[in-house]
Amino acid sequence: MKKAFSLVEISFVLFVLAAVLFAVVPFSLSNVKQARFISEWKNYMEQISYSFETLEEYKRENDLDETASVKRRMHYLDAELLTDKSYLNQYRYKMMNGNFYKKMNINKFDEIYMTPDGNLMGVEYSIGSSPYATVWTDLNGKKKPNIVGNDIFIFEIYKNSIVPYGKGVKFESMRSDCSKSGTGMFCSQYYILGGDLK
Repeated sequence: MKKAFSLVEISFVLFVLAAVLFAVVPFSLSNVKQARFISEWKNYMEQISYSFETLEEYKRENDLDETASVKRRMHYLDAELLTDKSYLNQYRYKMMNGNFYKKMNINKFDEIYMTPDGNLMGVEYSIGSSPYATVWTDLNGKKKPNIVGNDIFIFEIYKNSIVPYGKGVKFESMRSDCSKSGTGMFCSQYYILGGDLK
């Protein structure tokens, strides 16, 4: 004669399945979201690189200085200069390791742009040196998580190129920095090179 499972046995099995489900689903959703940001970052860098190639000839023909050249690139991306920074009063971002860096606040940027799809781009000029501009890009604007290496990526503008932050850094150093114990700044180049999610 077959013996049926008791209510306690069925409850135990359901409890274990529920526990596994609650442990796996948030992790999976987090990875899906991060994979979306990485894909957006790669597409964004392609657009930026294309704008560089397209505007390089324009720059030569019109004898633009570095600042005007950056402004022209932002115009190409349909980015609008934010003159009223009060929109960003509550905006804070942090490193991948969870630390806030003292210098990292919205006032550190010389200019802030917003694209039609809500991307924020903070530009730091360092005219006369190389790179002559560093651009911090938040792919989803003010929306959370606002973490460098997660939804915030960095690229640098040199005289003859635009490169993700971290170019020239050893791959293992990039991988280490692009982790919960790192700053996340080198994720910009790490993900372009095909680095995996941690």
